[in-house]
Amino acid sequence: MTVTRDPLTLHGVIEAAKDQAGSWALGADILGKSEKWLRDASNPNLEGRHAPVFTYDHARQMTRAGVPAFLDDLARLSGGKMVHVPEANAVSCMMSAVGLLGKESGEAMSKIAEAMSDGVITPNEKTEMRRELLDVQSRVTAILRMLEDGRS
Repeated sequence: MTVTRDPLTLHGVIEAAKDQAGSWALGADILGKSEKWLRDASNPNLEGRHAPVFTYDHARQMTRAGVPAFLDDLARLSGGKMVHVPEANAVSCMMSAVGLLGKESGEAMSKIAEAMSDGVITPNEKTEMRRELLDVQSRVTAILRMLEDGRS
């Protein structure tokens, strides 16, 4: 029997996302934030300037990494529910994910090589390298989730 629930508060959705990611640390890694930042973002008692701002982009990062808590809550807000649909061709899905990982890895390595070519890494280059490496991390996380969910 499926138990339905009302949509969660943002704090509740962040808690659910943490559970789906596996831990506070893994959820924070997906976002490139500290574990404390993510815990504080889920704390409804923090207000004002002491509370981290959890943005739509953070929710998108979590979703892209295979954490569906935000999609689930949006479905509930619109009167529906998320239903996992097994992949018709798991091998094809995994190959596609591995291909995307290769693409992101190549882009990251290219950005790193470009940044290091003059022997000095600028703050802008560090930001770009970090962004590219987070894309790689997101792809690796998605593949790991496929393996854990039995979609391989």
